[in-house]
Amino acid sequence: MQPNNPRPHLERRERKTKAAQAEATRSVILEVAEQLFAERGYAGAPADDVADYAGVTRGALQHHFGDKRGLFRAVAARVSDRLLSRIVAATSREQIDALQAVEAGCLAYLDACTDPATNRILFQDAPSVLTPAEIDGLSISAGSGLLVSGIEKAIHDGFIDAVSAEALACMLLGALNCAGLEIARSAKAKATHRAYSQLLSRLLRGLRPDRGVGAPGSRTPAGEPSRRRRAAGSSRS
Repeated sequence: MQPNNPRPHLERRERKTKAAQAEATRSVILEVAEQLFAERGYAGAPADDVADYAGVTRGALQHHFGDKRGLFRAVAARVSDRLLSRIVAATSREQIDALQAVEAGCLAYLDACTDPATNRILFQDAPSVLTPAEIDGLSISAGSGLLVSGIEKAIHDGFIDAVSAEALACMLLGALNCAGLEIARSAKAKATHRAYSQLLSRLLRGLRPDRGVGAPGSRTPAGEPSRRRRAAGSSRS
C-alpha cells in the first residue's frame, strides 16, 4: 500500500501561511499610512516614508496598493468603514425612539469630524485626491441611505410630520457636510463641534409634531408619538 502523498497538504498550508503574511503586511502598511496621512496630509507623506516606517520595501507597497494614490484610497475606505460603524452603533442603541436615532447618527458623524485621521483624510484630502466616483464608493456614502431610512421610520412612528424623507435627508446631509468642513478647518475644533452639535440637536428636536410654530411650550415626551398621530393610527386600524 502506497503512503499518502503529503505534497498537496504542504502546498495548501504554505498558501495559507503566505496569505496570512500578505494580509499582515497589508495591515501594517495601512496602519502606518493612516497615521502619516493624518499627521502630514496626503502631499506631505511620500510613499517611501510609508514603506520605511512600515518596514517593507517600496515593491511590497506597490504590490498591495499599486501607487500612493491607491494606498490613500485604501486608507480612506478603512477610515470610512470605521465612521459608518460608529454611526450604525449610535443609531442602534436601545431605549431611543426613531427621531432620537436620527439625531444620534448625525451627532456621531459630527463627533468623527474632531478625530484627526477622519478629519484630515476624509474631509480635507479625499475631495482633492479621489474622484467623485471613488468618494461615492466609500462606505460612508451609504450613510445617506441609512439617514433616509431613519427619517422614514421616524415619520412612520409619528415623531416627524409627514414630509419627503429624501428631501429632509438631503437638507440634513448638506448641513452635516458643511458643519463637518467647518469643524475640520477650525482652529478651535472642539468649540466649533460643540456649537454645531447643539444647533443640530435643536433643529432635529424641533421636527417633533407638538413643537411647531404656534405651540412654543408644547412638548412631546421622548419616545412617545403625538396624540394626533396616535389617534390617526387608531382610526386607520
